Amino acid sequence: MRAGGVRRLVVTGATGFLGREVVRAAEAAGASVVPVSRSGGAPLDLAAADAEARLTELLTEGAPATVIHLAGLMSGNDAEHEAGTVAPTRAVLAAIRAAAPPAPAPADGLPDLVHASSLSVYGYAALPDGATLDETTPLETRPQARDAYARAKLAQEAMLLRAAQRRGLRARVLRPGAIVGEDRGWTSRIGVSAKGTALILGGDAP
Repeated sequence: MRAGGVRRLVVTGATGFLGREVVRAAEAAGASVVPVSRSGGAPLDLAAADAEARLTELLTEGAPATVIHLAGLMSGNDAEHEAGTVAPTRAVLAAIRAAAPPAPAPADGLPDLVHASSLSVYGYAALPDGATLDETTPLETRPQARDAYARAKLAQEAMLLRAAQRRGLRARVLRPGAIVGEDRGWTSRIGVSAKGTALILGGDAP
């Protein structure tokens, strides 16, 4: 952030594994942070019927804010992801639209929304053996063949794209892979762990 004023950051999923670290880093950098979660910070269930109205109030009660949208489920079926991942994103986009109509980019360059998506949106099954997955890899075209998490992330990104194209939303989408840290060192990319037994990937797996 540039000198001359600190932009507010409204962080959804602020008490989650990633959200806690984002809030901590933003505050350490001098940002004005409004943490949003079902518990702690500004208590707000983004899946609730009044989520859009309450988030709109948060976005309009102070200086212009960028929303860092981290809220969402890591597991569950399609219905659970619709309620816990897709619907909250719909509420966030509606609140941004209600609170701040499209305008020139602010001086600090921050967009209206920073969204944490996932590498799971890429169609990696179509890649040849040994290929590198990067930003040029096409998105998944057969979501029905993937799990509910990947379908939810694809749905989130589709909503953001429509909002950017039709409503002028300024957004940045991040697609992290495995996120590790204190108390979370294992990921499915290492292997499968259950009941004290670990099956570790081998062969040519990096």
